[in-house]
Amino acid sequence: GLANDGSIKGVEYAKNWYAKWPKGMQDTKGAANLIQTQFQSGKTAAIIEGPWKAASFKEAKVNYGVATIL
Repeated sequence: GLANDGSIKGVEYAKNWYAKWPKGMQDTKGAANLIQTQFQSGKTAAIIEGPWKAASFKEAKVNYGVATIL
């Protein structure tokens, strides 16, 4: 699950990394759907999303499964 010390440390690491990332190196508008685009094109094996994305995955003809995160 996500409610544990390791997950919290991971999020803190990502938050600090992003804050220290050189300005202009990441196009946040262009990257907004990067993972979804990569997943729908078969370039990313897994994605954490919710039921609200099911229609777009079906429309993109993605063969996917679901699992509960505890």
